[in-house]
Amino acid sequence: MPLLAGALRRLDSGDEARRLAGLLLEFPSDEAFEALLGRVDDKSVAPVLWQAVERYPVRALRLLAAAARDGGATARHLLERQLRSRTGDAAELIGRLDPAAAGFVRTLPAAGPAGAGPAGAVAGEREWPAVLASPPWERPRPAGRPKVVAVAVDGSSALHWQDGERESWMAEALDSHEWRTHPDDTDWAVVGPEAFRTATNSLTVCRLLWQAPVEVMSPLLPEWRPELNPGADVLRPVVAKYGAAAVPVALHAVGLRPAQLAPLLLPVLDVAAARLMAQGLSTRKSVRSAACSWFARHGVAGALLLVPDAVGPVGPARTAAGQALRLVAERHGAGAVTAAAAERYGERAAAAVAAVLAADPLVESLPARLPRPPSWLVAELLPPLVLRSGAVLPPVAVRRVLAMMALAKAGTPYPGLAQVAGECAPGGWAAFCRAVFQEWRLAGMPAKESWALTQLGDFGDDDTARLLAPVLCRWPHQKAARWANEGLDVLAAIGTDAALGQLHGVAQRVRQYAIRARAREKIAEVALELGLTPDQLADRLVPDLGLDPDGTTRLDYGPRAFTVALDPQLRPYLLDGAGKRRAAVPAPTAKDDPELAPAARKRYAVLKKELRAVGDEQISRLENAMTGQRAWSAAEFESLFLVHPLLRQLAHRLLWTAGENGGPDAGGADADSRSSSRTDGRTDGRSGGWTAFRIAEDGTFADVRDEPFALPADAVVRLAHPALLGADLAAWAELFTDYLIIQPFPQLGRPIGALTPDELTADRLERFEGRTAPTEALRALLRRGNGWAVSDPGQNGFRRVAYRRLPGGLRLSVALAPGLHNDPDSSGPDQALREVWLGTHPGRYRLWAAYSRPFAELDAATASELLAELAELTGTA
Repeated sequence: MPLLAGALRRLDSGDEARRLAGLLLEFPSDEAFEALLGRVDDKSVAPVLWQAVERYPVRALRLLAAAARDGGATARHLLERQLRSRTGDAAELIGRLDPAAAGFVRTLPAAGPAGAGPAGAVAGEREWPAVLASPPWERPRPAGRPKVVAVAVDGSSALHWQDGERESWMAEALDSHEWRTHPDDTDWAVVGPEAFRTATNSLTVCRLLWQAPVEVMSPLLPEWRPELNPGADVLRPVVAKYGAAAVPVALHAVGLRPAQLAPLLLPVLDVAAARLMAQGLSTRKSVRSAACSWFARHGVAGALLLVPDAVGPVGPARTAAGQALRLVAERHGAGAVTAAAAERYGERAAAAVAAVLAADPLVESLPARLPRPPSWLVAELLPPLVLRSGAVLPPVAVRRVLAMMALAKAGTPYPGLAQVAGECAPGGWAAFCRAVFQEWRLAGMPAKESWALTQLGDFGDDDTARLLAPVLCRWPHQKAARWANEGLDVLAAIGTDAALGQLHGVAQRVRQYAIRARAREKIAEVALELGLTPDQLADRLVPDLGLDPDGTTRLDYGPRAFTVALDPQLRPYLLDGAGKRRAAVPAPTAKDDPELAPAARKRYAVLKKELRAVGDEQISRLENAMTGQRAWSAAEFESLFLVHPLLRQLAHRLLWTAGENGGPDAGGADADSRSSSRTDGRTDGRSGGWTAFRIAEDGTFADVRDEPFALPADAVVRLAHPALLGADLAAWAELFTDYLIIQPFPQLGRPIGALTPDELTADRLERFEGRTAPTEALRALLRRGNGWAVSDPGQNGFRRVAYRRLPGGLRLSVALAPGLHNDPDSSGPDQALREVWLGTHPGRYRLWAAYSRPFAELDAATASELLAELAELTGTA
């Protein structure tokens, strides 16, 4: 058994792990069960673990209780499921546990009568939601055939951009010399058509279209249909530049890869785009998110394009168009849709549209053959569905709920579920949906029932997001990257601050590059919808974790209480009533309140776990903001850093600088050019420069002489980089030492590097060329989220260039040999740094030397950080 357990720990997820888990199932020992429990979140091992729970019930209760007490969400679900499956002898089994485990298990709702907890009354049929009392599949279907009206299709095509969207689509091409493939004095009237006809791949064509004049290339677009279509990042600049002329190309590309490229059609108001989006709502789960965004953007105008299909012959096109019209009518009203239809298509068409909108969506959404709920979903083993009245739905009603869940189409839940959710007690419906999701995981995540995951996007809450995010991060290592991508869509669909915060955390922490990039894309999409940058959205998603404004909270044990405070790394510690620091959270005693004390102890355990993740992320984010010279307005600085209970703790331990409005934006080039233009390095000037300041204990601001500093209302604020403090650095370091201020990350004590005079005039950093770097150290550098990235993999799966995005459109490129393998878990040999150079285009120096730049164009802070990162990477001083 120890040999098998050790082998299971080393194995990746897959059939081999499942077979090995099946062997461990035969050993009736704690060690074997714990080996399976250690893989509780592995889709290959979870079904075997449930067999072990059923085979060894007392051992399962005892060991699952220990894992659940430590915060294991899946272990807790298994524990409660086991209690509900043994309602007859649960009390006897609990009595065989040790007192601590038995006490914890008895606090769970599933340990109550019939597993229903305190809300034991069973709801009569008259109390059920109407959609359960009279299921739509038992209602009569509409008699006769629907009315068909022939109307002309609107063939117009236009693009409707959101503020800043078109510019953002062009940004990558504008910022990169990779898109400039011809000299500026090219005779495009001659070269353009010839290069277009002889281009060997779509990427070359897109770059040609980007650089050439619109009037020359637009007539050529109707004949181009890329066989191997490029990605969205390559097509966006072309669509943004050519507008309606590029729509046929975009439609063709989306038809080839709808899941990846559907967002390319978001600004396009065109009947073909409308049809694709309507189809995505009903039959293409991978397009549903983009389709919902498309109809939210275009509203009634988008719905009008589908009227010919919605009132046309019966078939898939009519079904999809009708669903899309009802979606728009929910937001804008049926009257607005029918009035617009009457104005464009006439009264007969409007009457037919009104009939489509009046149809019962619960009946219209039913398939010809009803699917059966999967065998792995058992109503009696799920948490009770409690109605607002406090009564509990009986199993027969719950089975009807599960039948409606199985009616999901393309990730779109059956509309009757929203009615059930509206009549459930607050929080109860979301908990039920989470339990269904957990059952799906225990069943091995069958693809046919993936609605168990996607329904969380419609009905999930903050607790759902906190459950899903860590699971999502593990899926890529379990050969479940597909579900990880779906999970990103779910977090974005939940859309609460907590869910978006979890999504941002995934973008920072997950190891697999593709998943991390997709998470950042989702963050960018959400930020664009809100009119924010991704960094601005991240600022607003920092949770307060229920702490008071001063970063403390109170743990109430009844007769005694404790204060939770935070150290410089945002780790919590306890103070007793006398202000004395406690080494650990105290255990409840007989004198403590029997309800308050355990709840307070549990809250501290949860808070400690949450602070570990949130604290590390925020410290890293602020350090990246300092190294990237990101700036905030004075109003943003005060609202984000002076009142937030967590960021306030960090802000008081850091040094800031204030400059004139119109100064640097989030790492903008203007900031860097101004910083590098100062020769004395000082930041205490009161006009035309930057003033360094700290936040005093009373919340006021003080300068290097410890005198009051008034922050101008129109100032911009950024974290001070020591390389830009000049002669004031020593004074600030002494001041922070005198006040015993411990900084959350190295700022004033940060090592400062400088370029030599020869390096300032050169475009290569030869001191690092020829050195080697461990592959894992390079991967760790790429995960920091401070601008480092890698080139696309070559044909053999290796990425041979790492580069860092710098202000002003510059890139530091590092050519690697043999290169990073595309698999994030592959270790590989050490990487040799062949070339280290600065330019406007990332890549090999021998290919792009014409676009190189001297290192003198970097400001002192950026140069210092680059030198430090490369020194750390190569292990040099």
